[in-house]
Amino acid sequence: MCTPKRAPRVEKLSMHASALLLNQLPYKLRDTGAPLISCDIGGFIFQNALLDTGASINLLPASICDKFNISDLKPSTVTLQFADRSIKHPKGILENVIVTVKGCKFPADFVVLEMDFNGQFYDTPIILGRPFLHTAKMNIDFPTGIAKISCGDQSVEIKIFEVPNDLKKSQVYDCHTIDLLDDFDDPDVIDDCVLEELEEIENINLGEKKEEDHLKFTVETSSL
Repeated sequence: MCTPKRAPRVEKLSMHASALLLNQLPYKLRDTGAPLISCDIGGFIFQNALLDTGASINLLPASICDKFNISDLKPSTVTLQFADRSIKHPKGILENVIVTVKGCKFPADFVVLEMDFNGQFYDTPIILGRPFLHTAKMNIDFPTGIAKISCGDQSVEIKIFEVPNDLKKSQVYDCHTIDLLDDFDDPDVIDDCVLEELEEIENINLGEKKEEDHLKFTVETSSL
């Protein structure tokens, strides 16, 4: 007898399934972190200047202008809207500021904004937005973490995802602790502590008394 056999059937896969089976998808990678560079402004080195392609301005805290005794800011009607939808008005614009990166000097205009910052001066947050990136002709290669800037005939490479050792040290915050309390005799604090302990003991005793009364009532009811 001849047994008929099924003809081979070819299954057509979608482009998505085909890419998965053929291992054509790239590996998922972790977050590279914020692109930071070290720059020199007015002889002061700022180690955590942020390269922000999403910012249409260069941002400078007002505390830096106060330290440099800069008061001749250009008035501005610019309104800044932040990621949290908050709106702020800057103090003004500081024009033609020389920013030095790896020996390359670039002019930049900064929007000066009042902001709360209690850290070290060299950790002051500075944002270098698209105007600076365009001026520096910056090309960022995310896989290698290297940014290239051009100044005339000079071209410099910068590692933007490696935090410098000085910056790591500046991010170590002071921790003030007390290892031993000796001869502590503040009467007000002691009285408060004693009252809290007495209230806690009273609550425990009250709970035990209620439980005893409940058990006593249960025994008397069952005996009846």
